Amino acid sequence: MAMNRTSPGHLRKGFSDFCLLLKGNLLELRMSWTWYLAFASFDAVMFLIFMWLVIGRGNPDSILFVITGSLTQSLTMSGMLSLGQDIGRMKEYAVFDYYATLPISKTSFIMALVGSSLLRTLPSMILCLAFATVVLNVPIRPNVLLPITALLGGFSLVGIGAVIGFYSKTGRIASYATQIVSPILTYLAPVFYPAESLPRFLQITSRFVPTTYVARLLRAGLSGGQISSNYPDLAVLALFTCLSIGLVFPRLDWRSRKN
Repeated sequence: MAMNRTSPGHLRKGFSDFCLLLKGNLLELRMSWTWYLAFASFDAVMFLIFMWLVIGRGNPDSILFVITGSLTQSLTMSGMLSLGQDIGRMKEYAVFDYYATLPISKTSFIMALVGSSLLRTLPSMILCLAFATVVLNVPIRPNVLLPITALLGGFSLVGIGAVIGFYSKTGRIASYATQIVSPILTYLAPVFYPAESLPRFLQITSRFVPTTYVARLLRAGLSGGQISSNYPDLAVLALFTCLSIGLVFPRLDWRSRKN
């Protein structure tokens, strides 16, 4: 008899699959992790410096938006952009034809891909925070809200990346599509600036974009905000995560499409 998807046995197997797949993805970095770390950290810090020069230097009140905007962009790249591109390449080269033969779920597999991307993002995020504290002299008071937001923020965007990757005909098309969507999620939402500075239309549409709540919660987490006062934003971000995992993943097709 097949196990119910919500049964303890099914959940244990899904978690076990996730751990094994996550370990396999991280092991792929053992030969090139130094280059990846250098690239990811350099890119994140240079972008932070650029945004500080453009926005934050002449306006000290905006520096927190610059820092949290950079962190939000890193989460967007790991949770959506990288995932969509990775899945697009795997789909193009029929990698999923192999994984489809294994007794694993799509959810466990994609969650492992995202988990690997988020873990690889941690060093650059930590370096950005250290740079902001030591070099920019920004008083930061991080609390438990920060890691919770980083986790939910990364997974709240995976549905978009997964859909782009699975339904793109080639890896190159997936790359183009994710690079089109990524700026929309970061620059047309109140990520680097307050919502009040956006046109009225974007103020409305940004309420349906996960990065709006990621940036807002990161600002609260870095300024010492309490979890209890941010429950509404956490609930919305958790809803985006549940929609990505519960609705999108089960409907994705493992099979490769022949052009």
